[in-house]
Amino acid sequence: GTGSKKAPDIPPRPTLIPTFDKYNKLLSEWFADDLIRNATLPQGNMSKPLQRVGSEFAKLVKAEIMNLSSPKLRPYTIRNRVNKGTTNPLVDTGQLMNAIGYSIKY
Repeated sequence: GTGSKKAPDIPPRPTLIPTFDKYNKLLSEWFADDLIRNATLPQGNMSKPLQRVGSEFAKLVKAEIMNLSSPKLRPYTIRNRVNKGTTNPLVDTGQLMNAIGYSIKY
């Protein structure tokens, strides 16, 4: 796919799936015991461990976005950005970063 319908030559810069693929095993290891305990005990509460997983994953996605540097932006694009001179392809207005979160639905 492309990164933009208006400019099909812009390369995609996906973050959610690559972050999930990169950290899936780590997140599973961090929270497996807590999730199992809360799912099986009568007094267990699934909200807390799921909130922790959601919160940690959101932090990881934001970190991956902040570290993204490839594919590089064209000089023209860098000159015309809202935050002049920024070279991170997904960080300009902060809109994307502020939109990242999580929700739990049962």
